[in-house]
Amino acid sequence: MKFSTPLSTIFLSFALLLGCNNSDSANSSSQDDVEENVAIEYTNAQLTYYGDEGYTGESCEFLLSLYTDMEIDQMGNPIGPGHLLALDFNATLFDESATEFPIPTGTYVASPNSYTFSPFTFNYGYEQQLDLPTGIVTVARGSYYGSPAEGSTEYDADLLNEGLFKVSRDEQGIYTIEGCVVGDQFRKRNFIFVGELTASDRSEPTPEPNTTLTQDITLNNLCKARLQDLGDTFFLQDNSYRTFELHLASAETDFSQRWCTTGDYLQIALFVGWDCDVQDGIPAGEYTLAAETDGGGLERSDIRPFNIRPGVADQFTRPSGTWYMSYSDNLVSEYARITGGRMVVERDGVGHDITIEFTDCGTTPHSITCRFSIDEPIELFTY
Repeated sequence: MKFSTPLSTIFLSFALLLGCNNSDSANSSSQDDVEENVAIEYTNAQLTYYGDEGYTGESCEFLLSLYTDMEIDQMGNPIGPGHLLALDFNATLFDESATEFPIPTGTYVASPNSYTFSPFTFNYGYEQQLDLPTGIVTVARGSYYGSPAEGSTEYDADLLNEGLFKVSRDEQGIYTIEGCVVGDQFRKRNFIFVGELTASDRSEPTPEPNTTLTQDITLNNLCKARLQDLGDTFFLQDNSYRTFELHLASAETDFSQRWCTTGDYLQIALFVGWDCDVQDGIPAGEYTLAAETDGGGLERSDIRPFNIRPGVADQFTRPSGTWYMSYSDNLVSEYARITGGRMVVERDGVGHDITIEFTDCGTTPHSITCRFSIDEPIELFTY
């Protein structure tokens, strides 16, 4: 699989040659033609400290990202030709009062398995799918090697799982890190780095923001609507409610797909009575955003008619709950997870007059307002 991993995501993942006895792979990329007894000299490095991220009680996690001289594109991707190496490894715990995190010197060997995080071991490479505002992407994580070809940011990630490396540090604080590691492509990756390293402290998680709004917005361009009956989405099985999902969208929004990727739209998950028929439209009344629990869920008592489900956190590509999304050239340009406010529905026959006064999930919430009217039944949608 081809990977193109931003450096911000790699950092947001000679005596040692005796430990590397695996044979070559016939599937190596064009930039992978380095002789196995020649160490790649890495000149650039970034070090990230994650603390005891796995709650092991015995080790902390570092990620050392090494790369040769390469241009970096606007998305943070190295442009080949060149080499990159990510070493995700475990070290002894630091004192709780520590503010600096030098790498403990010593020899780091491959972990015996993917769930042991003993000090002085490095963690296996693996693939992970990330749901980002730009879409779902597959990235290499843990320890891996890559060599993007000339003019390219893509590479076949060699997921590492064998070998070892040695860390030493002189009196001036200069590190020498050298070793030989092997991965799924069965090639010896000999390497050396000499230079200073200062760890960035990422021991406190920094989640992807769930809103990009910087000011209040009024959506005057919403002119399309569709409605879907999702039934008992919480599987309560007590016939106390059902979930309707309403989409209000701009003219260019493509309603042929379940999740829209064009135009501006509001996705609203509202609770109605169990006996409501979606063909009759949305019952008139005032609908209020239910309060989230500390874990991001809902209290059982709040799953009831005339409440609205807040947006489910970190779901950008296939959002659940209530969200605002705006797309340009099939890429999301603005979005907001909605967690507060109300919606008022007035009915005149088959038509609907809808007034929306929502707020996003920001530390300082911004408002999302609109008025929408339709004189005919709302289009029904199934998938």
